[in-house]
Amino acid sequence: MKGKRVAELRKELGITQKQFAKMISVSKTTFCSYENNHTTSCDDTKIKIGKILDVSMDYLLGATDERLPLNKQNVLVLPISLNPVPRA
Repeated sequence: MKGKRVAELRKELGITQKQFAKMISVSKTTFCSYENNHTTSCDDTKIKIGKILDVSMDYLLGATDERLPLNKQNVLVLPISLNPVPRA
């Protein structure tokens, strides 16, 4: 995760590190370590951060520089069948 991006986006929203840490259920120290790239968060926490900041995971992780909002248009939905296909 790109800590610098998280910090910039958090500041744009006017949220302090302490407030953001509480929103994602971690300590302020832990959150600061994410922003400073000293520690990486678990996937669930990355998802929470992306949702709060409303950015795609690709942007948050640095896979793209295109800042896309996190919405259903950016999510690939694969069709699945809930009914198993009988085997011949």
